[in-house]
Amino acid sequence: RYDDTWNVQAVFDYVRDALHSADFAALRTSSPTRYIARLRDLIIPLARILLCCRSSDLATVCRGVGSDVECVRFHFAPDDPNHLASVEFRFYAPKQRRTMPTTQRGYTDWISVDVVDDDDDAPCFATLCHEYYSLTSAFPSTDDAFFLVFRADTKHDGKFWGLSSDRLARVMRDGMLSSGVPADFRPHAARHAGIAYQRGLPGMTDDDVMHRANMQAATYVRHYRRRVLTHAAGA
Repeated sequence: RYDDTWNVQAVFDYVRDALHSADFAALRTSSPTRYIARLRDLIIPLARILLCCRSSDLATVCRGVGSDVECVRFHFAPDDPNHLASVEFRFYAPKQRRTMPTTQRGYTDWISVDVVDDDDDAPCFATLCHEYYSLTSAFPSTDDAFFLVFRADTKHDGKFWGLSSDRLARVMRDGMLSSGVPADFRPHAARHAGIAYQRGLPGMTDDDVMHRANMQAATYVRHYRRRVLTHAAGA
């Protein structure tokens, strides 16, 4: 279903409530591995919305630690190196790579997401990403992916590996259903919803949104300018 789209506030509320739940807090001490997996599964829906990206885009995100491909970086306040200011993501060799200028060396432009103010109860994507990155930084990985499986196995020599685009899409779908988004919206509709959300922010123009979504004007106008259903936020 792509003729219209859903209100992303439904997902924001779901993630916020999950983060503040007693069950989530209990996982931190009772099952650290499952805590990390749950944290990852709350970050992925936010990433799909805030970065206006596909699941296949997230599958290209590498840490730049076990490979030369760096797709995520954190920035800290100039006057306080312990105070996180923002996170940046970019994608390497995404779906549209054949139409990208050779000067970009296969990378899309960086997308920055600032830390949410302390007095805002919205989930802070940058802070959650930094926590997940820190908790998984010591995990031995086969492919340097940012989003990892939560349990290594002998088939991969005891190492972790990146989630596939299909697995990432399933996480997005689970998040949408848990948020009350109508079931006839597919996971790819998260990109439509993210674009509609960004276009509604103060100061954001169509050009800004197209740049963020790595999208040409014809594709944006034909497929992604959609009205938002007011009832899809769980009203």
